[in-house]
Amino acid sequence: MPAAAQSRERAVVPPAAAAVNSRNTVVLNFAVQVAALLDPLRARALVSELIAVGYPTYLVAPGVEDPDGPYRIRVGRYRTNAEAAAAAVSLGRIRNQKLWVIRYADERAPDPGLNR
Repeated sequence: MPAAAQSRERAVVPPAAAAVNSRNTVVLNFAVQVAALLDPLRARALVSELIAVGYPTYLVAPGVEDPDGPYRIRVGRYRTNAEAAAAAVSLGRIRNQKLWVIRYADERAPDPGLNR
């Protein structure tokens, strides 16, 4: 992979676990899920493709509870469902596919080795 693409990928900061406000209340976040793939190479390639065209994309690896589960490719971290839905429609038109919005509060941190 070219060095420029690698540096762009490393520059993308994955969403943190749920943000916590001053009252220690969990704040839900929203993202656009683009795909869920079993093949980690295909998942990484899709992440690279989306990053190359400017989308803040990250990969969520399968958890220890389901190590054979899918690699989820997600875009963005939005505070509202409406913001995420607008991004899903826009990206969906470009990719010619229907995307969906997910809500999360305790997202597993993506494996940094998968985003290279």
